[in-house]
Amino acid sequence: MQQVINKVLQVCEIPNIKGRSYIQVCAKSIIYHELHSRGYSLSEIGRIFRCNHSSVYNLLSKYDDRLKYDKEFKMLVDKFNNYGNQNKS
Repeated sequence: MQQVINKVLQVCEIPNIKGRSYIQVCAKSIIYHELHSRGYSLSEIGRIFRCNHSSVYNLLSKYDDRLKYDKEFKMLVDKFNNYGNQNKS
């Protein structure tokens, strides 16, 4: 889990996800989506990040639309998915 968080922070070039700036919201969305896809429940994710499950749900419910319509968000997700693959041949 900590690897996912660190990877997102590096990709988004931010020191933490505390706050409501655009880039911090994008980072939270990517982290929550990745953890949820790995089997973490909304409540578990909420406990980890000290928020309630409905806050996690809110970001996750907007993930697909952001990915489809927000070019900058899609670029960050692609960068996250490809991070570390640059040197592999």
